Amino acid sequence: MQLITTIFSFFLPALCWALLRRHDSPSPLATSFPPSAVWLLYGLGIGLLMAMPNAFLTELNSLLPQPNWAANMDKKIQVAAYALLSVDTPQGFLVNTLVIAIAPAICEEFFFRGALQHSLLRLLPQPHLAIWIGAVIFSLIHFQLSGFLPRLVLGATLGYLAYYSKSIWPSIVMHFTNNLLAVSIYSIAFRNGNIEQFNHISPWISCPSALISIFLIVSFFIRLDKKETLTRISPLQ
Repeated sequence: MQLITTIFSFFLPALCWALLRRHDSPSPLATSFPPSAVWLLYGLGIGLLMAMPNAFLTELNSLLPQPNWAANMDKKIQVAAYALLSVDTPQGFLVNTLVIAIAPAICEEFFFRGALQHSLLRLLPQPHLAIWIGAVIFSLIHFQLSGFLPRLVLGATLGYLAYYSKSIWPSIVMHFTNNLLAVSIYSIAFRNGNIEQFNHISPWISCPSALISIFLIVSFFIRLDKKETLTRISPLQ
């Protein structure tokens, strides 16, 4: 059911929108392959680096007050997520990989970093503004305030990766890596009987690791931004 919902909510609307905007330049979904295959490795690496920032931001998010309706909704979503992730068979792991890692990575990236970000970049004067607005929408659309901060940062990171690579494929690889890592860790935690502890990593571990990861990712994007600025100023270089 979740797989069908993901396809009909994100993938098909993105394809319909792309069909209507098929004459746009650049391509409305940015489905062209990146200029170098190394971008896919960047997506893989950043997807792995995001693990600690996600954990730290989740802990930070838990300190923020929530209205009762949001807390109740979060509990229902967590119960459903635990039920889906609580598997200890290879077949169950493969199903979760398809439903939680592969399908969202493709469908959501087509919609958010393809259709939505393309539209925002055309409407707004600043790429950074377009990327962060897209990230806010990406986070809110999951209807889980307890995960707002980590999804916000994840969405922005995916947005920058798609923007600088001029392709959604690196962001698909990053999104897939991020989700597959979560599925794998939850699966291991469930088999060891400590799935609840997975959600509460010590800040003494998550904070320094998160800062290092964020520094590396931000430095990478700053270098890309400088390179793109130089290219715009001196196109012949």
